[in-house]
Amino acid sequence: MPSHVVELVTQSLSRVGRALHGARILILGVAFKRDVDDARNSPAERVIELLLRRGAEISYHDPYVPRYRVGRDVFLREERWLESVPLADDELLASDCVVILAGHQAVDYARVVRSASLVVDAVNATRNVAGRALVVRVGAAAPDRGPLPQAAPHVP
Repeated sequence: MPSHVVELVTQSLSRVGRALHGARILILGVAFKRDVDDARNSPAERVIELLLRRGAEISYHDPYVPRYRVGRDVFLREERWLESVPLADDELLASDCVVILAGHQAVDYARVVRSASLVVDAVNATRNVAGRALVVRVGAAAPDRGPLPQAAPHVP
């Protein structure tokens, strides 16, 4: 799942004309599952590490996990400690992509979709939410928001 989510983030950013390298990514939920404070074996660890390796700038919000460690493994050698940021409108607006990895009930997903421009939802937390954001859900067809960017023609 982590590689698939990172690929969806990459494709979704490309669709809106943004590269993953240098993109500001806000992760929502690093806990192992919804509404718990246990982040052990969370898929968020691999997703964050893969995004960092590809040059993304990562922040996260989780009402149950105030500090989160990634790294010290094959995906990301150096250890990094991240701290949960407040889920403020300016944080949502400043993010190039919001990635939902744990669907905590304490998060207002309607506000997320209203304020963010791009959301990749890996847990279907936004299934009944409408807003301005382009929402890409794992396992669902990509929403039709105009043509996908075309690759440059190959010149020999």
